[in-house]
Amino acid sequence: MDIDWTLVNRAKNLTEDQLKQPVLELPIIRDYRQPLLEFLRPGMKILDIGANRRSLKEFLEQQMESPVAYKSMDIDRSYEHDFYSLEEIKGQFDAIACFEVIEHLTPGRALDMFRKAHQLLSSGGRVFVSTPNVYHPCHFGQTVPTSHLFVSVTLQVGWRRQALTAFGAIGLFI
Repeated sequence: MDIDWTLVNRAKNLTEDQLKQPVLELPIIRDYRQPLLEFLRPGMKILDIGANRRSLKEFLEQQMESPVAYKSMDIDRSYEHDFYSLEEIKGQFDAIACFEVIEHLTPGRALDMFRKAHQLLSSGGRVFVSTPNVYHPCHFGQTVPTSHLFVSVTLQVGWRRQALTAFGAIGLFI
């Protein structure tokens, strides 16, 4: 996929304009699941894209007093999921989690994922995305896969193209 850097820069600027402070000044949070946990209310519906072993479901069950309706999607059939492709997913969700997944996608596939996520969101719903922080001490100095270099740009372009709003709860996983 060729990248239109004019579009990328425009999307980056528009995304930054939505935030109340520069990206590098956003607060650091310890657990990328915390903003999702704070957003969820009893009875809400959540979709976990790239769910792997469905550990997010276990986490939410331990942390929340009342349950939420959880559905999972992963292309890996090693574990049981509700969906095995984005195309299979039906319904509306109040929250969509995509934790530690986007860095495995090409920019084109990531944009497709954002497009689908936008279609699946109920009114007032939010998409929660995390990706490994290549500047974290555990990763710093290691060879960074090329895909990681496109993560920030892909997130920003995906947000703008799908008319999503960037929220300021970003932390160690930026």
